[in-house]
Amino acid sequence: MTAPKKRPFPKRPAGSDRQKSAQKPSPKNFPKPNPKNSQEAHKQAPKRPAVERAFKSSREKDGSNPDLILGFNPVRAALMARPQDALKLYVSESRRESKELIEILGLAAQLDLELNFAKRDRLDGFGERHQGLVLLAKTKAEPSLGEFLKTCPMGAPGLIVFLDHLEDPHNFGALIRSAAAFGALGVVYPKDRSAPLNPYAKMASAGASEVLPLIKVVNPARAVLEMKSQGFWVVAAEAGLGQDVLGFDFPSRTVLVLGSEGHGLSRSLLAQADHLVHINLPSPLIGSLNVSNAGAIFIHAYGASQARLAGPASQANPAQKTGPARRSWKNPKI
Repeated sequence: MTAPKKRPFPKRPAGSDRQKSAQKPSPKNFPKPNPKNSQEAHKQAPKRPAVERAFKSSREKDGSNPDLILGFNPVRAALMARPQDALKLYVSESRRESKELIEILGLAAQLDLELNFAKRDRLDGFGERHQGLVLLAKTKAEPSLGEFLKTCPMGAPGLIVFLDHLEDPHNFGALIRSAAAFGALGVVYPKDRSAPLNPYAKMASAGASEVLPLIKVVNPARAVLEMKSQGFWVVAAEAGLGQDVLGFDFPSRTVLVLGSEGHGLSRSLLAQADHLVHINLPSPLIGSLNVSNAGAIFIHAYGASQARLAGPASQANPAQKTGPARRSWKNPKI
């Protein structure tokens, strides 16, 4: 029996060949992917020139870009609330036969609106989560505080929601949605150090930002004083202060002030509050709520208190409808 032959060891490369084989792989040595005829073509970022051309052709006379509205509900609300402002509508080709688009396409046909079908990755250039619908429209005209208050007759009941320097656009849009759903007159917010009313805030509002008056103010404290001069009472929501909102009788004309996510109410607005309310949380594990969730509870509590005060018991004493006495610094627990 013959012994098996031993395999010769491979020869080590000599000289420069040895140095090349010892080099560590680096991203520079990797071949660059070629998007042509490969699966990586759809992974690349969408081409921006098409988006830039769309904005450029739709710019207003002052050179500002048009409103960018994304998503089914915001687009439908914009077409119904201000059809004269619609400029261009972009629809994903994958949703061309969707039943949900019948109403949108019908509105676009009535308005003789420019309609563009495009691939979904092209629409991604406008922004994420567009749901296959993108609308370019003229900038929505926002009334000044004085113009808005003229639409609120003296003595008529109503709720104004004041958002004190919110930081998250999603919370901003969600509170606009709650305010519109429960019949608020409008939403007031500061111009500086506040979440922007961007396309994602509009999506979170589910179209409410197109139908509800939104008032941007420069000086929040002065704006609150102006609203108080028109017969509104200021009710500020602050954790652990004032009365439980479930048992509180809101004044018929109320400005509800909601603080920011991280810092709560600013001192200037807290000092002007006539009443303080909070939500009593029975759970020992959860000490607070997100501002959009808490705000919805406060806004609903206003409507519930008005319905309660409008009952048979309050008809005998109409003075009860004005709400409790104003809080003063001599008696801050009111």
